[in-house]
Amino acid sequence: MKKLLIFCLLCSYHLDAKVALFNYKCHVLLDGKTEAIVDVRTKIDSSIAAEKAALKTKASFPQQSKKNIIEVYQCVQIDSEFGSFSANKLDEKTLR
Repeated sequence: MKKLLIFCLLCSYHLDAKVALFNYKCHVLLDGKTEAIVDVRTKIDSSIAAEKAALKTKASFPQQSKKNIIEVYQCVQIDSEFGSFSANKLDEKTLR
């Protein structure tokens, strides 16, 4: 009986545990040669994981269809700045 109780407690603890997600922003090139900043969440705290996740998503803008991401230039944590001046200017215009 004790083993069953311990097993149930461990199972319920596992269900309540939340997976930590890491927020990144990526400077990308879309179809039509448009540059944009997209937000990405990953389970792994790595810019490479964020780049892979960004390539799998599509960017959507108001009153436009979703566009495929062709290339990822750089991904940084959401509170960091990009390495290029043009990406930082584009990030300032991006609504969050």
